[in-house]
Amino acid sequence: MADPLVISIPLWVKQRRTQHAVRDAEEATPTALQAALARAFSWRRLLDAGDYAGIQALAGAVGCDPSYIARLLNLTLLAPDLVPEI
Repeated sequence: MADPLVISIPLWVKQRRTQHAVRDAEEATPTALQAALARAFSWRRLLDAGDYAGIQALAGAVGCDPSYIARLLNLTLLAPDLVPEI
């Protein structure tokens, strides 16, 4: 009798409230640094647009500590050629 055929498909399952999302494991998921960089640029746009008077107001609106926001905003000062590499 021949050995059984085994097929492996790399998947990961992530529960979202009552739904399950099945994705291909090869699909890129953002790293913590990428997420922080995106958050920093989003917050910078909000501050530059004048939506918030400063870091204190933004921190109150998003529910974060002002020092955390200030640290992440430093990521927007990275060299422009580094940002796409991240």
